This record gives sequence, C-alpha cells and structure tokens, in this order.
Amino acid sequence: MAIDTNLGSITPGRKMYGGEAIRDVIENIEVSLDAVNDKSDANAYKKTELGLIQPFIMNYFGENGKTIAFENYQIKFQNYNANSNPSVPNPTRKTLSLYSQAFEVSNGSFTQSWFREIDKTDGDPYKEINDQTDAIMNVYENVFKPNFTWQALLQVPTSGSDFYAQPGALRDVVVDKSLLKSYKSGAAAGGIYSNTKLHWAGIEGAQIAGSDLKYVKQYLNNYKGVNPSKIMGMGNMGSLHQLEEVFDDAATRDQLKLGSLEFEGMTAYGMKFAMTDMLPENILMFVVADEFSPFIARLENKKEQYRGMTFVPEKSFDKYGNNIQLENLSGKFIIEDIGDALWGRYRVFFLDITPDRYAANTTYTPDALLYTEVTAKQTDLRNEWKVSGVIDKL
Repeated sequence: MAIDTNLGSITPGRKMYGGEAIRDVIENIEVSLDAVNDKSDANAYKKTELGLIQPFIMNYFGENGKTIAFENYQIKFQNYNANSNPSVPNPTRKTLSLYSQAFEVSNGSFTQSWFREIDKTDGDPYKEINDQTDAIMNVYENVFKPNFTWQALLQVPTSGSDFYAQPGALRDVVVDKSLLKSYKSGAAAGGIYSNTKLHWAGIEGAQIAGSDLKYVKQYLNNYKGVNPSKIMGMGNMGSLHQLEEVFDDAATRDQLKLGSLEFEGMTAYGMKFAMTDMLPENILMFVVADEFSPFIARLENKKEQYRGMTFVPEKSFDKYGNNIQLENLSGKFIIEDIGDALWGRYRVFFLDITPDRYAANTTYTPDALLYTEVTAKQTDLRNEWKVSGVIDKL
C-alpha cells in the first residue's frame, strides 16, 4: 500500500533552504513513521500475509540475548492422610534466549553529497524526499514486516536437542509426557503417541488423501491445551488447488467444503485453509491458531523510541536554529532492534504433499527435500528485502 507522507503545506518545486521548511520535512517524515509503526488498529493486517500470523506473536522487551524462563509444575495427588508430610512444590525450570538485530536502509539515506547533487541539477528536493520516503515505507510495511516474521516460521532446526535449545517446528525432539493427552509406551518415535516428536511429515501415497489431513489433525490435537477447532492449514495457490483436485471427485467431495471464510479459503475435516505466497509449492503448514497461545516470540527494545522504523539525523538540528540548510538534513532510516523466533515449537506442523514423493508406508516419514525447500523459501523471503529491496543489515 502507498504510505501517505502527508507533507502538508510544502509545495512541490519549492526550494527548502529555510530552517522552518526543513523542520517541516523532518516533521512529515515522522508522520510517515508513525503510520507504519502504529499498532493500534487490530484489523490493519487482515487478509495480508502478516495478518495470518499477527495474532500469534508474543512481545518480549529487553536487550539482545534476553533469557526467558519457563516453569513446569508437576502437580500430583495422593490419598488423604492426616499424618502425612506433603512435599513442597518442585518446578522444572527451562530457559530460552531471544535475539534481535537492527537494520538500516542501504540506499535510502539523505547524505550531504546527495543533497549537493540535487542542488547542482536544480532538482526538486521535495519530490525526491517524498518519493524516497514513500518507497522506504512501502518496502518496510509490505515486504520487511511480513517476510521477517515468516522467516521465523520457516526456520528448519537441526535434529534432536532440547525443546528450548533452538527455535523451529519440532524435529526429533523428546518432550515431557505431561504435554500429551495420550502417551503409549513403545510407540514409534515421531508418531502421534510417542513423546519423541517430529512435526515434519510426508504423505502416505502418491497424492494427498484424507488420511494425511486426519493424521496432522490428530497429531496436533494430542497436545494438551490444543482445541482441534483452532487447527488451521496454509498453502500457496498450487498446493490448495491440489487439495481441490483430490477432494473434488465423487467419493470425497463431501469431505472438502469450499466456502467464503475469514480468509476466503476452504475447509477440510474441520480445518480452515488459507492461501499464502509465503510457502513453497506442494508444502502445507498447519498451526494451532489460538490467540491465547502465541507461538512466535518477538524481542524488541524495552524503550519505545527504539522500536519499529526510525529516522536518525547525523547531527542535532537545535544548534542551527533558523539557519539550518538543506544539507544539514543528513540522516538515515533504521529498523530498530527486532527478533522473531518460532518458540511455540509444537504448534506448527509441515506436510510435504509433493505428488509421488512419499514414504509409501504409515510412518509419514518426510523426504529430505522438505527441509531443503523450506530453507530455500526462507532465503527467498530474506532476499526480497535484503538483496532486491532497500534494507540491509546494520
């Protein structure tokens, strides 16, 4: 969307050498920043790539490397005995570390040499600043914000290790049995009833079937606190068309009902499906879409002025008074410290539905290409703003 920079009374073509006019430019840049940083409208992201995930982000505030502690109280009961000595609470404490980094606009800074070139050619500084600011805000709002969060969702962790050791959907990770509704000793590792969890799967047959969707729903529903009606699937257009083709035959058409939902998707086995361009072809992602249980952890600076996009001038304007010159407006746009990570590791599940790339058994074993393709998509999302866009690492 186009960001209204609202430059007020500054007229295109007007020479802005006066201190008052320059200060108007700064003020209007700040108006633009307020527009892209404002989070007061809960519906602002509806029907956007970020809108699918925005409700499931938990904000933490602190410095890079901030440690979050979790406690798991094992509550047990015994027969009442007036002479017994009750034991004290003994919680199990786990910690995770959140990380953030800052970014700057690599080709959007207003430098002194840039202003000199505009002046040499008798250019229109108002138009140049307006166009540059508008372009930066649009990339930040429509590319950086959604891509940065989706990059966290597509993080492929290494196999094994502790639940809190790394972010990303569970991959051969042992979880506490108390997290499961139903546990079976001796169940195959990675399966629904095992406490060794694998949230990366392939389909059973040569094409996706109802049993594959049932498996995913059962898998996620076996965690305590998960409401099966909150399980939601996502895929790109090709993936969802594949679902339509499979479920549109006479034998199964009643199992997939198409309709106008919140995100204009489809429903299969009670699960809503939403369309997104953020996933690779032939790969579905399922989430427990419960706003009371966020699965993305976001670390931001504890000081509000260091959150979101800011404009940082190279020099203070105060000492110039009304004698400020256009060249004194040197500065750059910065995205302040931010870090997103998928720490709700059991609330996201990936299913590879590539035709003819399947386990050919009932273990739903994923092909190694599933990890490769998700990682490649994560890289593509980063490149959209880092290489092709205007933002680079600070």
